[in-house]
Amino acid sequence: MESVNNPFQACFNILLKPNGVFAKVRMTHNWSWIPFLLIISVAVLPELYYFSTVDIDWYRELMVQTTAANISPSEQNVIRQSLNKEVLLWSGTFGAALSLIIANVILALYLNFCAKADEECVEGFTDWYGFCWWVSLPTVFVSILGLLAIALSESNQMLPTAVHPTSIAYFLSIEMSSAWYGLCQSIRIEHFWYMYLTTVGLAQWTQLSKQRITVIAIAPYAIIWGIWLLTMIF
Repeated sequence: MESVNNPFQACFNILLKPNGVFAKVRMTHNWSWIPFLLIISVAVLPELYYFSTVDIDWYRELMVQTTAANISPSEQNVIRQSLNKEVLLWSGTFGAALSLIIANVILALYLNFCAKADEECVEGFTDWYGFCWWVSLPTVFVSILGLLAIALSESNQMLPTAVHPTSIAYFLSIEMSSAWYGLCQSIRIEHFWYMYLTTVGLAQWTQLSKQRITVIAIAPYAIIWGIWLLTMIF
């Protein structure tokens, strides 16, 4: 495995040569702050760019007709008044950062629980939380794609899917009014990248079997998507 000498090199290597990175960060403290700060800083940029360029009047009406079509006109007007540019800009930005933080807290709790099956694994919750930020580094690449998708849009009336151009909803141009929008928006290419990095990292940090590691990496996504799909079908 290639030697990893600093956290910045590790952030680059994790995308192509993750084995050495996970082996190194297991033995090194405080490196995980670098991917955390990098991801949070870059992940909010598509949200900022989107709400800075989108036709706010069009977006406001889209939200009302999609999420509040069945309520009274007066209640719809209240929603319209609350959806001003500043609110959308900061709520979108804050929401993007907060969702990443919460998602990695939940994933770290899950991995910490699963790793207890390996009696020789001594890592605790904070170690796994740092681990999750290394797994999440493809978010930086995907956020850059989001910026490009918004910049290359021929209209300022862009669906929110432009922020996540790796989602099935974006590829298939699924409208927000579709019952499939939420599920398809949640299934993104980077999630499969996360699964791969999780399997690599678990193989470096635990002595669990390859089969168990694969199940651990895939299970959270498969369960969420599976339950979501079943609720839509039935």
